[in-house]
This record gives sequence, structure tokens and C-alpha cells, in this order.
Amino acid sequence: MVMELWHELLGTSAPSHVCILALTVFVAVYYLMHTFRKHQDFPNIPPGPKPWPIVGNFGGFLVPNFIWRRFGGWGGKDVPKSKTRALISPQVIITEQAKVYGNIYSMWVGSQLVVVLNGYEVVRDALSNRADVFSDRPEIPTVTIMTKRKGIVFAPYGPVWRRQRKFCHTTLRNFGLGKLSLEPCILEGLAVVKSELLRLSEEDTECSGVDLTPLITNSVSNVISYIALGQRFHHTDREFGALLDLMARGLEIIANSAAVLINVFPLLYYLPFGVFREVRQVERDITAFLKQIITRHRETLDPANPRDLIDMYLVEMLAQEAAGETDSSFSEDYLFYIIGDLFIAGTDTTTNTVLWMMLYMVVYPDIQERVQAEIDAVVGPDRVPSLTDKGSLPFTEATIMEVQRMTVVVPLAIPHMASETTGEERETHTSHSNSMVEPDSPVMHSQINKVVLNCFLNNLVSQFHQTNTTTGTRLLQQKQESTTLSLWFICCCLAEFRGYTIPKGTVIIPNLWSVHRDPTVWEEPDDFNPSRFLDDQGNLLRKECFIPFGIGRLFGSLSRQTYVGCPISYLLYDWQTGV
Repeated sequence: MVMELWHELLGTSAPSHVCILALTVFVAVYYLMHTFRKHQDFPNIPPGPKPWPIVGNFGGFLVPNFIWRRFGGWGGKDVPKSKTRALISPQVIITEQAKVYGNIYSMWVGSQLVVVLNGYEVVRDALSNRADVFSDRPEIPTVTIMTKRKGIVFAPYGPVWRRQRKFCHTTLRNFGLGKLSLEPCILEGLAVVKSELLRLSEEDTECSGVDLTPLITNSVSNVISYIALGQRFHHTDREFGALLDLMARGLEIIANSAAVLINVFPLLYYLPFGVFREVRQVERDITAFLKQIITRHRETLDPANPRDLIDMYLVEMLAQEAAGETDSSFSEDYLFYIIGDLFIAGTDTTTNTVLWMMLYMVVYPDIQERVQAEIDAVVGPDRVPSLTDKGSLPFTEATIMEVQRMTVVVPLAIPHMASETTGEERETHTSHSNSMVEPDSPVMHSQINKVVLNCFLNNLVSQFHQTNTTTGTRLLQQKQESTTLSLWFICCCLAEFRGYTIPKGTVIIPNLWSVHRDPTVWEEPDDFNPSRFLDDQGNLLRKECFIPFGIGRLFGSLSRQTYVGCPISYLLYDWQTGV
């Protein structure tokens, strides 16, 4: 077993005595660092499964899939014993744990505390009502090492992030993202998909099927490339194809190989063998490709005629340099990570949604027939589907939304982080709790916020200024005495999150999978039923609990929701899927 695990981790046939000794010393040093690290005790954190030494819950129900593929029946009491466990998605396992520990529970990745949020009410409460506390991004070792906490998606929340996001959002809109002006670029890519499908279908004499993944990925990525890089790549372009393959491979390594252990032991990233060496090589190759494109843009830049996002960013850099802004965050290094974020955030999710949609149409041919009948009735035989048809295809749109609800291509969202410790006010004033309203009440947590407190204080001050007499002073004293307890309860409810202390730096995982399978907001959530998004007249319904990409600081959402329907309508207009 040890030898097999060694081979999976390090990619070598057998460990030498020196390697074993080095690994033993490494684990021992890490254990000592973990043991003697100054750790503040927060007794009011959410409950959760007991962590193992050093690895935390990676030794329990979070056993990585690469280990389960080798040793399917091994694990602690929290681990499913089935040999088929590797086929169970992490989001399903995490959702099942909520039945044991509640919708808010804790787990540990090494020495890092992670709090998982399950169900619509809890996720909305955290990401919407408490966005001031839970909007930051954590320092996840695999992500931090490779992104340097730059870009948009994984950058820490703050002034730099806000400036960068505002600039990118405005520039992308100006170049057509989210607008009909980009439709020719989309249709051009879909025409290539159509011609290639025809060619591949004719060559498929054995009826073995055609893999849509590379074609859809190329089509979607070229929309991003057109806006960000100012060019489209032919679907046979080797360099661009290699870039897309590298991005896909990088995500696969980080999520489903021994490289996941970097999040527990960050120094593993620098090991010169196995998947650790491979992930570094993938990073270097992606960096070389994108930085070469940035260099070409810099050498051919015409500030009066910017061609794309890169040109606009370089122009902004020059403007800030001319203005003498020495502390500007605008740099070519930051630009590189923004481009990477655009491709990852815009390509992967849109491509997977299209592929899932086509699969569901195979499984549910009756739904496929209704979608195609609606497209035929609206589009007709003389043209192809357009972005302008979206509002006239309610059942098609409802079907896409139901596929997104069932699959949730970003099931655990992008992790958030608590930027401050919740519950500190409660610890200071525990002896004063005697109100009729429970401080841990969900109603208090979701409805009382800083706006209420500010309004109350402003009203109190205005009354004092309006009555600047002894009577007015006495009135102020009476109000202060009668409302001190109420003010404390407001502060207390603001400080805690649904009765729990969430320490600063805690990683927050919003389980979007659980939101879209939540029986309190979805009727028969495990059933595929597009009609749940339609009213009695067949009009499309927008539901607040439909958040397949999360709540708050989203990047790439303009492209996802605007354009995902176009390739689906285009494909189903000409072809019928089946087995």
C-alpha cells in the first residue's frame, strides 16, 4: 500500500532510503510547526467532524479521490465505506455531512479552519446580508502560489481589487461583452463548430460518436480571445489549442491528483518530480504563451486606437506613469493574471454548461423535442438562432436554467474568507443577555444590520441637537438608559453569524450544490423539470434561489448568462442528439 501511494504521489517506481528519510524529516518538521503554532481557541465555532492530526479532515471524509481510486475502502468513521466512493462528487459528500452537523459546520484542511455553508437561506445570509465580512478571498496554497493573489477572481478584496475590477468590467462592456455587438464573433465560431461536426460525422463510419468538448471549448474561448487579445484563433491552431489543453490539464491536476495535498503541505509544490513538477511546467507554459502576446501588444501599441482589453490596460498603465503614480497597481504582471482569470472564468463554466445541456437532451428526448419545436417556431427555416431570440424562447431558457440547477458547474463556488472575527462583541457582554428577542435568532441575523444602527444613532443625535436644554439632556440620558440593551443586541447580532463565532481568516465554502437541491425552496429538487422556471402562462420565472454561479463578486458572468443559450439553440436547431 505504501509503495502504491508513493508511486501515485511522486511518479517514481520505488523510493530510495534517502527519499524516505527526507520525507520523514519533512513530515516531522511540519508536525512540530503545526503543534507549536500559536493557536487561539474559539469555543463557539460551528460543529463538525473531528480532524486527524496534521492533515485535518483530509484523513476523514475529505480523503482525496486519487487515494480513493487506489484504496477505496479505507478511511475513518465519517468516510463512506463503498468501493464506489470515488464516483461520488465532493459536493454530494459535503451536502450529506450537513444532515449530521447542520447547515453551518466546520472542517479542517491541515491547520486551516474551513466553514461550509449549506442551503439557500444560510448562503444568502452570508454572501448578501454579511457581504462586508465574507467577501474576501482566502490564501489557498495552490492558488496563492500560482496567482500571487493578483488578477480578479482570487485577489483579496480591497481598493486594488475594486479598481482593477471596475476597469476590466467597463472595458469589457465597451468591447461588446454582454451586448449584441459581439454576436457576429459568436456566430462565426458556431459556424466553425457546425462545419466541423458535419465533417466529423461523415468520417464517423462506425457511429462511435463525436466529442463536442474541443469544438465548444475553442468556440467559447475565441469569444474571450477576441475581446481580450484582439484576435480569433483557427480551431486547428496548435499554440492556442495547446493553451486550452494546458488550462484544462492544470485544473485537472489541482483538483484530482496528489497535487491537492499542496493545500495541506505547501512545500510539496516545489518537489522536482511527479505531478508537482508537472503542475509547475503547466504554469510556466501558460505564462510564456500569454506574456508573449502581451509583449506583441506593447510593441505594436497605438494609444489612440486600442484594439482590445490588453491595449486599453497598457494605455491606462502609461497614463498612470505619466501622472507620476508610483504606487499604481496597474502592471503587466497584474494584466497577465487578469487574462488568465478571463479564460478560466469565462470558458470552463460556459463550455461545461453547453455539454451538460446536450447530455440532458439525450437523456430526456421529450424535452429535446419541445425545445426544438420552440426554436423552429420562433427562428423559422430562413435564418439561424440569434441572441435577440432569447426572450422569445422561454421553454428553451427554462430548460437551460434547469440543467444549470441540476448540474451546478461551480458546485462549491469560489472560496470566500472571513475578513474579521465574528462573535467578539458577544464574548465581551455575555452577562447582559435578558432581552425578549433571542440574539441568535435567524430573523435578527438576517434583518438587523449596520443601517439600522446608523439610523438609530442619527435619530438620537438629531433629537439632542433640536432640544438643547436641560430637558433635552435628560431626554437623551433616558433614551440612552432605555436603549443600551437594545443597542447591545444589535451589535451582538452583527458580530455573530447565526449564533456562531467565525474567526478572522476562516475559509468559507458556499455549497451551491446544496442551494439548488434545497427542498425548502425547490419542490422535488432531484427531479429534472424545466417547468419549475415557467409560470402558468408559460412565461419565464426568475427565482432568487437560482444562483448557479454564486452571489456577489462574480467575474465572467456577463458572458456566461448572455451567451450560453446561443450555442445550445444553434446546435439543437440543426441536430437531434441521441444514443
